[in-house]
Amino acid sequence: MLNLGSLKINRAIGVSSFLILWAVLFSIIHIFWEKNPQYGYGWSVPFIAAYFLLQRWQTRPVRSAISVPSKIQKTLILALVAALIPFKVILEVNLDWRLVIWMTALLVLTITCLALFASGGKPWLFHFCFPFLFLLVSVPWLNSFETAVTQNLMRWVAWLTVEFLGLMQIPVIQHGNLIETSLGVVGVNEACSGIRSLQSTVMVALFLGEIYAFSFGRRVLFLGAGAFISFLCNLGRALFLTYVASQGGGQRVEKYHDSAGLIVFVITTILLWLLAKWFSRGSPPVSSPKNRPEEDMLIHPSLGLTILISSSLVLCCSQLWFWVNRVESASALEWKVEPPTQALNYKEIPIIPEVKEMLAFDSGICMDWDQNQTHWTLFFFRWNPQEDVAYLVKDHRPEICLTASGSKLKSDLGLRTMNLGSLQIPYRAYVFEHSQKPIYVYYFLWRGLKLNDLTVMHLNNEYSLRGRLKLALAGQRNQVQQVVEIVLQGSATEDLARKDLEETLTKIVKIER
Repeated sequence: MLNLGSLKINRAIGVSSFLILWAVLFSIIHIFWEKNPQYGYGWSVPFIAAYFLLQRWQTRPVRSAISVPSKIQKTLILALVAALIPFKVILEVNLDWRLVIWMTALLVLTITCLALFASGGKPWLFHFCFPFLFLLVSVPWLNSFETAVTQNLMRWVAWLTVEFLGLMQIPVIQHGNLIETSLGVVGVNEACSGIRSLQSTVMVALFLGEIYAFSFGRRVLFLGAGAFISFLCNLGRALFLTYVASQGGGQRVEKYHDSAGLIVFVITTILLWLLAKWFSRGSPPVSSPKNRPEEDMLIHPSLGLTILISSSLVLCCSQLWFWVNRVESASALEWKVEPPTQALNYKEIPIIPEVKEMLAFDSGICMDWDQNQTHWTLFFFRWNPQEDVAYLVKDHRPEICLTASGSKLKSDLGLRTMNLGSLQIPYRAYVFEHSQKPIYVYYFLWRGLKLNDLTVMHLNNEYSLRGRLKLALAGQRNQVQQVVEIVLQGSATEDLARKDLEETLTKIVKIER
């Protein structure tokens, strides 16, 4: 029998082990909570999960015969924790690699479930697993899934908004995710589409389902009903803002935009709560099992100590890797774009404040001009070294931005390289269609890596698995990064567009050391 002092220490070890283990994941995804409004709710998720864990502790079951972890279980858990080291290193330089983020999250969850099972058997695992499953709500969705949901929601909301306003005899035209009114254009962005509200609604629905102790089937139905309510409320928001724009222009939309979003969230939450009250009718109260030992601990202390020490080493080893591989003497190769101010019809296009806030670049410019019967639009953004630079860069991509403006992606021509003097710059080529005319788009991403390695070109190939892994092996993170996106309209063929691109970039790109 444990005395009171050792019981408190052993319980503290168990809780601390899970805190440090999940800190490995949270040290990566907190950037999304901080920088992306869609995942701002993530800060609250660990606290809600802790509350769930405390509540479930009060109704914990009697342990099964399994109480002391075997050597095999300890070894397996230790091996899985050690496997987190390469994931942590890779994600330090590839914050945008959401597939690996999810692999890390599932690995952490697997370690947690194994520890619970080894400490108390199936009853212990099934009873305590939900609070840890709930933590996955804070993990950013996979890029492909998020883009598909976001784009489809924006198009559906824009289409339904146009249809409803048409019934009200208000003339509007849909251009992809944009709605044109007589007084200007309204963008149905992520906020208006309901993607932010949908993600927070998922969290609220899971929260209420746990509070009212719904069965698994009821939780699934409640989650689906919540998603539908969220969509309807955000459709109402888009209708209201577009109506305001048709009557008073874009300035009036800015006045009501944020407050309308807050009202939608409050209404959605209230409706979910009322629905939860209705769903909970007839549900039996949760009772606490009798004859439980008061000396219970969440996990066995020896296993908790193993996870605590090994998880701490994961955090230390990842930082040690970058410290050992730091480069101080070598210089970084950089290049910049000099605006072709003498070109025909050259002009700079102001970047709207919302885009500046979203991309958070340190310097940027947007310009367009005419050349060889082709209209050019060029975006150039630069980010100075910072912790979240890899995440920020990912937010400006042709398949996201141009699709949102009504263009249709026809083909991805893949990765190419361009020789600019002594420099090889990788870029990706796309063909879009807008108003039944082709648009050729070229996207360049460059990391300001130190020239102590001949694999600079491969390290800058952010699209390839090899490039991502080499970047992690090089041990360089938080470098200067810059993006150039060029849109060509009017070229007869892609071959001609590529030829014009190479000739022009040779003139306007200046290499620096």
